[in-house]
Amino acid sequence: MTDKPSPIYFGAEHASCFGWYYPPGGTTSRDVAVVLCTTIGYESVCAHRTMRRLAEHLAAAGFAVLRFDYHGTGDSDGDDRMADRLGAFRASIEAAIDTVRAESGARAVSLFGLRFGALLAADVAQNRTDVESVVLYAACSAGKAFVRETRVFRILAAEEDGDPPPAEDGDLDAAGFVLTAETVAALNKLRWPAKRPAPRVLVLERDDFPSDTRVLGLLEKSGAQVEVERPVGYPAMMADPHKSQVPEGAFETIERWLSSVHGEGERVAPASRARSELPSVHGHPDIHEQPLRFGDEKRLFGVLTEPKKPGSRARTCVVLLNPGSVHHIGSNRMHVAWARRWASHGLRVVRFDLGGIGDSPAAPGRPDNETYSPRAVPDVQLLMRELGRTHGVERFVLTGVCSGAYVSFRTALEGGPVAGVIPINPQVFHYREGMSLDVTPGKVLGEARRYRASFGQLDKWKKLLRGDVQMRALANIMRKRVELSVGARLDALRAMVPGSPPGPHHIPRELRSIVDRNVDVHFVYSVDDPGVEYLQIHAGRTVKKLEKRSNFGLEMIADADHTFVPIESQIRLSDLLTKYLDRVFP
Repeated sequence: MTDKPSPIYFGAEHASCFGWYYPPGGTTSRDVAVVLCTTIGYESVCAHRTMRRLAEHLAAAGFAVLRFDYHGTGDSDGDDRMADRLGAFRASIEAAIDTVRAESGARAVSLFGLRFGALLAADVAQNRTDVESVVLYAACSAGKAFVRETRVFRILAAEEDGDPPPAEDGDLDAAGFVLTAETVAALNKLRWPAKRPAPRVLVLERDDFPSDTRVLGLLEKSGAQVEVERPVGYPAMMADPHKSQVPEGAFETIERWLSSVHGEGERVAPASRARSELPSVHGHPDIHEQPLRFGDEKRLFGVLTEPKKPGSRARTCVVLLNPGSVHHIGSNRMHVAWARRWASHGLRVVRFDLGGIGDSPAAPGRPDNETYSPRAVPDVQLLMRELGRTHGVERFVLTGVCSGAYVSFRTALEGGPVAGVIPINPQVFHYREGMSLDVTPGKVLGEARRYRASFGQLDKWKKLLRGDVQMRALANIMRKRVELSVGARLDALRAMVPGSPPGPHHIPRELRSIVDRNVDVHFVYSVDDPGVEYLQIHAGRTVKKLEKRSNFGLEMIADADHTFVPIESQIRLSDLLTKYLDRVFP
């Protein structure tokens, strides 16, 4: 059993990084600490749960562990458009090594690197004498290879959406994140180090690809003592966050190898260098950030961003809720940008992990990674009570994308100090426990719309004639689409029956009840999001009537997908929300 991890900030004050320090548990004393170097971009979002669980696993085995966000990523200071990102990544790892040694009193460290993080770990380790071992999982052989893979996936995504391929030069829009032209140029020059990264190296290969002999050859040529394993679970680990599975077998392999290489040893007295808050934020000198931990055994976690000198507007707090199983930084790290922008306008903002998601462990008896948890609304209510008690917050504005929109709506329906709710691309308003996320009404409507759009395209008819289209799946989607439309009409009739059970037919009634309490309701949808049709089917007439009210609105954003992956759509969404908050909650 380990002591609870601590959220910390470390590194130079002008380039602070956020991390979690895990003190060693168990009965074995080790003089080597472990630093976890994750990958970057969307891959890091998918791997977040795995990195947290790996840190817990190694801490329980007696290792002090630090997992962290590189500067300009996650909860750290900065952003991905700043200059010299490669230099910032290197400096982040250097600072992480120094910090974990100071916090734990460890004599030396071992670096774990995932994908691009493995290349970074090897690159930094080659010039340090206190790195005694390195674990490399699915390592990229060079920065150029990582850029090439990113560009290929961007081209495939553009083809699927019918967009032109990205330009070969300039900034690279990488699955919702940005690799600037300067960063791309630097990465293209990053090679696998010729020097030995550490005396002992464990290479973990992907179980879905053939072995990468380039990395192995370079490591062996460098004189490192190399061992190779091929654990099961890489593709499942890197799936979308709500589907991501933790590779427990890989954890066992890593722990066993580290224990055999390092054994036991005494640590010196710790000399902490960490900070408990981010005292200043790049581009926003008038705000600061601090971690929030509260609830039973401080189980729930969030990050509070607020003005250094809170005024009357700071009595209003915006709560940013998880989109699906993405942790509190939000899709494409949008929550971090929003929080810092709005705090500079005088508001308090919390990006919050519901129980079982991100850095908030699940409540006892509940599963991990639960997107639509029945505990979600009570978690938000607990957050509001906590901020009211500790910071004098009087009213809350709740918002989130997809499932975050759902939780915002359900919490507002329960009452309390909710002054506004901004549901962004909600797919459902009622969720039955156990409902598959792949067949929600929103997903059905989206697939039906996609099939309908294909009817006028010659190449799609050619695929149909060749048998490349699964007719059973097509028929099933269209059948469910009809059922939703007919069911909505029947539900409207059922809603007139007193005592009818809650369900989609209650959406008009629920909308009216929230608006009638003077809560400001402002829906935001991507133009082509299937949630628009879902709202129209179940509450179209009610929405038209409510739009005449001053505290109800609905806005559409063009050229945006469900999670606002295109960078330009992120900018439009941020501007829209900022103008709304400044107008309604001045």
